[in-house]
Amino acid sequence: MKERLKQFLLYVVSTREKRFLVYFFRPLLWFLSMLYLGVITCNSAKKERELSCPVISVGNLVLGGTGKTPAVEMLARMIKAMGYKAAILSRGYGGKPARAVAGLSIVSDGERVLLGAEEGGDEPRVLADNLPGAVVLVGKDRFRTGSYAINNLGASAVILDDGYQHTALKRDLDIVTLDSSCPFGNGHLFPRGTLREPVEGLKRADLFLLTRVDMAASMGSSVEDLRRKLRSVNPAAPVLESVHLPVYLENVITGERLELEFLTGRNVFAVSSIGNPQSFEKTLRNLGARLVDEFRFADHHRYTPGEIARIRCMAQEKGVRIWLTTQKDVVRLEPFRNSFVTGEAVDVLALVIELKIVRGKKILEDMVKSLFEKTQRQSCND
Repeated sequence: MKERLKQFLLYVVSTREKRFLVYFFRPLLWFLSMLYLGVITCNSAKKERELSCPVISVGNLVLGGTGKTPAVEMLARMIKAMGYKAAILSRGYGGKPARAVAGLSIVSDGERVLLGAEEGGDEPRVLADNLPGAVVLVGKDRFRTGSYAINNLGASAVILDDGYQHTALKRDLDIVTLDSSCPFGNGHLFPRGTLREPVEGLKRADLFLLTRVDMAASMGSSVEDLRRKLRSVNPAAPVLESVHLPVYLENVITGERLELEFLTGRNVFAVSSIGNPQSFEKTLRNLGARLVDEFRFADHHRYTPGEIARIRCMAQEKGVRIWLTTQKDVVRLEPFRNSFVTGEAVDVLALVIELKIVRGKKILEDMVKSLFEKTQRQSCND
């Protein structure tokens, strides 16, 4: 029911069809967006609390996929390469957190992955799997969660996953990711649109990270126009550019790694439940795959046996043996692993991608290094 409502609202705010329901609901959603603006304004006035180590926030301005999770992963790897231990703090959206320790859940303690996607959320689980040595915690109170990571798990830096609107915790570096192909959604505030806050909120950012810059032109957007817009709002924040780089394919059932060339000329189904399925599907086509059909579900969707059976039936009818999905979807498909093995043979492959900064990487590295140098100087002074 919740997903159907979400899909209906997305239809109302994005469709260009001239229908009675659209004209009826849009004014109501606009009124609700004004109430929402009042709520976020009050929340932004809350007193900040401060942790004892560098805090870096990675967030976005719109609902949906901007490439935030790969950015968090990239940043955690950068911190590890500098010799520090990162702790990633998440709200764990889409999971049912197991309250293992005083209001927080330990998805990874830096040595072992302790929780699955069902308990900790799909994105935290993916991060835990991809980042050996990094702490991944889930909890609503970021200060409490961060304090636990520092005092009990030896974290020397904290990354707030989706933390831009969480202004109650002081951060040393605020990074905002923007999808170059659609940076501001439909330009309206939630729930009339997909903006989490007005564009003027970008004045708080310390750095902008543009994602999917290689796809902007094909989606009717201009990276240079976006750069000019950001400079007009926040001229002090550097603007970096990045792409989502496909690395390899992984067989969900066997764990086998396949080269990207495997997709060339093959008939596949695209199955995903992410914020930006169009980008995923476009990447598959660019790699040479023939998309016979696309199955799009709401972001963070939990697949049901009936849905998997329906896709399997259509695959049999059309003679398609290969399903392509995302790393996030792998953890959601975990409950059906045995059915993929025992049922009609299908190969479920995950496209593994990484975020690569193609313009301005050294700027980010220098900003992160300076945070640790500042912390060290303060420790010496104390």
